[in-house]
Amino acid sequence: MNCIIGVIKEATGLETTYGNSNDKRPPFPYFAIVPFNSHQALTVDVVENELFLTGVQIESHAQSPYEAQDNLEAVRKALFRPDILIEFSKANMRPYTMDSIVDNTVLADQTQDFNFLFTITYIVRDSYVVADQYKPQITETNIKENKERD
Repeated sequence: MNCIIGVIKEATGLETTYGNSNDKRPPFPYFAIVPFNSHQALTVDVVENELFLTGVQIESHAQSPYEAQDNLEAVRKALFRPDILIEFSKANMRPYTMDSIVDNTVLADQTQDFNFLFTITYIVRDSYVVADQYKPQITETNIKENKERD
């Protein structure tokens, strides 16, 4: 998420908050991030180079619908810049799917919070480090026992 928050800050200069919290919201305009489906495995029982999908919803909040759309569009374009894609690839992730920008505004006349969003799913390659105590230990005794058993 820090990579995505960094792109938002670089592209717009705006603050980003966690979207599903009840914390005090930053002043308008701002962004909210809502992770969803944070680990959808694509491989089974793989610990080396596991592939999985992770998704994030990126919301642009502003007091003008045009400002919310423009800010979100700036982020959408920035996420696919070659230098940003290189940075994501260094973190072993790349964009997989991206939904269209949608208007998610509710009661805009009452709240003056115009909310536009899109969702993006990344495919991630990750590896686990297995603690030494769980790794099979090869010793002279193991070798001798295996030879006797065979």
